Amino acid sequence: MSTIKVDTITDTSGNNSPHIKGSIIQVHTELTTATLSNVTIAGQNTELTASSGTLWHTCNSFTPRFSNSKLLFQTSTISAHESGNTADGQFALVTDGTTLFARTGSFVSYTSWQGNLNASFIAFNHSFDSWGTSAKQLQIRFGNQSTGSKANHYVNIPSADNYSHATTRSIGITIMEIGG
Repeated sequence: MSTIKVDTITDTSGNNSPHIKGSIIQVHTELTTATLSNVTIAGQNTELTASSGTLWHTCNSFTPRFSNSKLLFQTSTISAHESGNTADGQFALVTDGTTLFARTGSFVSYTSWQGNLNASFIAFNHSFDSWGTSAKQLQIRFGNQSTGSKANHYVNIPSADNYSHATTRSIGITIMEIGG
């Protein structure tokens, strides 16, 4: 058996450590207990944009090391619901305020819940191209699938029953840079 020992490995330019296509370059993790509680959230029933929805959480700053890498954005499952039948399901998106990087929605039928209320269980597992090598603070925004803003919405919090303790509502967020 052979052993290779080295002190450093550099790319052909001699400036950076090399990256291999498909390899993990860096991983950023954070936790949030952010909530929206009985608020009016922005609605939209057309194509989503980078400014759609209402801000729920701003991530800590992340700087990709390479401009040609892929980024993988993942979260734990986030609950969203309404306490009055005012909207038609929920969506969530990841943006920097200018570019829409990821979007998703979860529409559990309103007929599943008492009073025809809408509820969603949202999780991100989206990859997208690196925006370059500048720092950005990504935002997670929530909205409803209706025209106009609608009241009585909750994200990552129960309504009045408060069965769930705040420590159980800790949402994990991971941003992973993968060699391109």
